[in-house]
Amino acid sequence: MNNKQKIKYIFQDKQRDYCEKYYKYFDHLFSLAAKNGGLNYLFTLLRVSGISDGGWDPFVEAEEALEEYSALLRREGKKGLTKTSLRLGLLIYCHAIEMSAPYQIFFNLMRCVQSNSYMFYPYPGQRPRRDPLKFRPAGLGKKIEILTEECRKAQEDKLMKLFNQLFDDSIRNSFYHSSYTLTKTEFRTCEANVPRAISFVELSEKLAKCFMFYSAFFHIYKRIKNHYSKNKRYHRLPDYQVLEIIRDKKEGLVGYKMHFSNGSIASFERSKERVVGVNVSVGAFGKEGVSHSMGNLNKLKKEWIVNGKLFEEKNTRYNLPCVWMPIIYRQNTDKILKEIRQITNNETIQGCLFYIKCTGYKAVEFVLKSNKALFNGNKKSLPRMRLYRCKNTKKNNFIYDGVIFLDSDKVCAIQKAINRIERFVERYKKDGFNIFYRLKYLLKILKRSVRSKNKKTFSISIKMDDPRNTLCISDLRLLPKSDWQIKEEWLDD
Repeated sequence: MNNKQKIKYIFQDKQRDYCEKYYKYFDHLFSLAAKNGGLNYLFTLLRVSGISDGGWDPFVEAEEALEEYSALLRREGKKGLTKTSLRLGLLIYCHAIEMSAPYQIFFNLMRCVQSNSYMFYPYPGQRPRRDPLKFRPAGLGKKIEILTEECRKAQEDKLMKLFNQLFDDSIRNSFYHSSYTLTKTEFRTCEANVPRAISFVELSEKLAKCFMFYSAFFHIYKRIKNHYSKNKRYHRLPDYQVLEIIRDKKEGLVGYKMHFSNGSIASFERSKERVVGVNVSVGAFGKEGVSHSMGNLNKLKKEWIVNGKLFEEKNTRYNLPCVWMPIIYRQNTDKILKEIRQITNNETIQGCLFYIKCTGYKAVEFVLKSNKALFNGNKKSLPRMRLYRCKNTKKNNFIYDGVIFLDSDKVCAIQKAINRIERFVERYKKDGFNIFYRLKYLLKILKRSVRSKNKKTFSISIKMDDPRNTLCISDLRLLPKSDWQIKEEWLDD
């Protein structure tokens, strides 16, 4: 195999392998960030920032430039390996690794993985002491250093491992400073430091990895943004807030609007034409967080309001299927508990009412455990009732996540739903099933007592990563990191 055939092999055959590897990792990274990031994941996708007119987003220009350069390279590549095609490839290589937006997105994805707040300006740069009015942006080397450290904190070192396989600073520096030559077989750096000769085979592999790395990144990023156009538009949040997703037919996710119970709104929107924000502020120069101005706090109500009307959702629930999370509620629950206890003395119904009033979802969530499969497949839909089969346990028991949707939050409607669950369970018991259920949210804490060896003293331990104990919390970050997928031991009394 001659040199040109080797290079063609690198560019064509291995590109598919590279793309598959990068695509798989980015899919993992974005999924993990979405799982742990909450609203900060949304801020990351939108790159929440200050406002600007059209034509001031370098990410848009960089993306368009890469598409045009790539088209030129494909056209030139039909002629075979030429110096022109190599120069175009090097231009794309340098342009791609210099783009600022991917570094910002990668950094904040790592923040999301750690459940940390979004940072608009994670690479703050420096202000010279002699002239504090001037500003020196962080260079590429500094960005890589900061991002590497953030990846280490997130335990996602693989990102930089993949990046370092394609990144070569001597190639970037020599090309951008025109300190290189191209022979028939080599790319040679001619800078002041030690000269270096890089074979076209090695160079083409670096270029191919770079093209596929950023191609996979752009594809995943666009796919996720476009997916928002298919998701539901409104999302109920704690503290009586409603999140509205702003979407575009072509671009998918372009912004969000936060509705507050006093009628105020906060919004951010990023499109190719403009970047606008209302009642939104971001921390600059290394500071974290996105904050929203809520207007008159004295006029906030304990209702979910959208455009002046009471916001209600039908046939929706708090948890995803086979998930059992603590209720996130950032206000004092004393008034809710007092109100519930005035409505009913039934502790079971009290737990259901607490769930409804804190989350806003009119539903009863429960979990089933059986020694036999209740149905074929992973989901069973009944009138106003859904059952989802969770992963099998080591003991070969079958765990099911269930929900019944309510017409109202009246005691009679809740009792009717509980009666229906009990009839469902009793029917299977009569058929020889060892089956039982429990509601997810009860107004009691499960305590485990552990006796000491001398049997004279004992201690009480409460596991905070167990949703039976941690019924409600103001911020999930206060708890140990946990997988809130339903566990078999959570069904034990």
